[in-house]
Amino acid sequence: MRLTALLPLLAAVPLFAFPAVATAAPGCFDAGVPLTVEEQRLTASLPAGGPAAGPELVRLAGFDPLVAEVKHDLCAARTPRRAERLVTQAGDRLWRTAVDRAQGRRPDLGTLDRFDDRPLYWARLQLSSAIRQWKPFPSQRDSLLSAFDRGSRGLDDVRFPPGKTRRVMVSGFDPFQLDGAGITISNPAGASALQLDGRVLDTPSGPAVVQAVSFPVVWGYFDQGIVEAAYGTALRDRARRPDVVLTISQGRPGRPGRFDVERWAGAWRGGFPDNNNASVTGGVPPAAELRLDRGHADPAAIATAAIVERAREISQSHHPDDDAVVHALAASLGRPAVTPDRLLQAWATDVKTQIGQHHREHLNALATLRRQQQLQEQRIANQRVVRAYLGDEVLTDVGSTVVWWLARNEEEVRETVDLIGTLARLSAAANNQEVDELFRHLVPENAAPRPAVPPPSFFTPPEPAFFVDAAGEVNPAAADRGTKVDLLPDPDDAQNSLFGHQLADLAERHGHSDLAQEYRERYRTVDATGPSGSAAPPEEQGGFFGHEPPSAEPPTGNGGAPSYPDAPDREAGSEDRRDWGAGG
Repeated sequence: MRLTALLPLLAAVPLFAFPAVATAAPGCFDAGVPLTVEEQRLTASLPAGGPAAGPELVRLAGFDPLVAEVKHDLCAARTPRRAERLVTQAGDRLWRTAVDRAQGRRPDLGTLDRFDDRPLYWARLQLSSAIRQWKPFPSQRDSLLSAFDRGSRGLDDVRFPPGKTRRVMVSGFDPFQLDGAGITISNPAGASALQLDGRVLDTPSGPAVVQAVSFPVVWGYFDQGIVEAAYGTALRDRARRPDVVLTISQGRPGRPGRFDVERWAGAWRGGFPDNNNASVTGGVPPAAELRLDRGHADPAAIATAAIVERAREISQSHHPDDDAVVHALAASLGRPAVTPDRLLQAWATDVKTQIGQHHREHLNALATLRRQQQLQEQRIANQRVVRAYLGDEVLTDVGSTVVWWLARNEEEVRETVDLIGTLARLSAAANNQEVDELFRHLVPENAAPRPAVPPPSFFTPPEPAFFVDAAGEVNPAAADRGTKVDLLPDPDDAQNSLFGHQLADLAERHGHSDLAQEYRERYRTVDATGPSGSAAPPEEQGGFFGHEPPSAEPPTGNGGAPSYPDAPDREAGSEDRRDWGAGG
């Protein structure tokens, strides 16, 4: 143990910054209810000034979130039973948290040295003052304070194993002499209790299990029988009765390592003031009658009611088909716990669950509806996210809209450029605005129309008065047919040669061989007929309009490509390097 160095260490802990005193709903607590002298010290600071010492120590140990949560839950309690259950659990939780922190299992809690017992003391006072001033059920105040105090001092946590293991029960004490400069005092006895609780010690006689409690330094508690309640409960359990019961006390200042032990148990109080500044001189009165000593006509009913209530709290968070609920019930109900009326301890063994078919169907139907509701709520939430994303980030302006569209269609850069007008209109609509003047000409209905070139077979030529053929003779019979050909692009332009050749193939496919021949003559392309005079099937020619090789092999020489008399001279057999748009 580090008790020899503990006092100087605790006294040297600095107090700085502002206290983080937890708060709850103002209407939940009545500030007019007087606090005890101990609780009033929560506002005391060092004589030199600074923050309130108690709440600051709670903050430095990382206990303030626990305090705030208990206060919040207390304000939410709507019934006395719920409030009693809450404060009982809060006391147990505070004690267990302090023990875990002291024994190094909670390194996440604060920066204060883990051998410091003061955070437990001051956090207990913060919560006891909140319970004392809790408004909803003032008639329950004393029972709530008692339930919380027992748990926060470890009295409900004493559990020894059966068998031959040695059992040792020890008690420590709260800090005392806290007025004035003593506001930061600690008590090594309380720190020792936190270090020892639940530990298994190796001894020459075998392992020994230690259970510890922490007593107050208030005469009234002893008058009410707190010592008898703590030790008496443990001693009544014949199968788990402690082999050793002892107390840890602080020696006199200036005499380290030495304690004054009374030669006779005189049951005498010498006038030393307690933490409520009450001073008593005289004999110690008998402890008040303990509720645990009282009888009851039907103790089994009390135990059953307590077990059922604990089981209800556990099972309400599980589905009936959840196998884990049996293990959760067995783990919790198998632990002895004092009943809310403090008459006895109750626990359960061989826990099983059973539910009728009607109730099972009812619960399954409710569970299905809840799942459907959750799914629908999630869909709505997802839609809200998408709408917010599009409205707040994507469609805010044309540039953001175009970038968003391009990110979704990375390979369609040219198409995206063509869609800028449409995207501009989309952005404007999303913002309830007109299309910006800069992009208005790109909107499809505002863009300049492109000249349409109707297909050759649907030309509607003007009505000519006459037609002059190549010999200069008027040939009315050829007027209709000749006009169609003359309306085609200029044949002297080499760039139109491919168009004419493709047009001839198209006419050939649709049974207009004479018109196809005229197109070839106009654009001076070779006859597409084979040796027999018939055109080769398009499937054999391959590609778009039959000008690609049917296989992946590149064509050799001039291949099946048309000849172009007006094209630049090329050596026979040389590769045609012009890209005619269809592959090859």
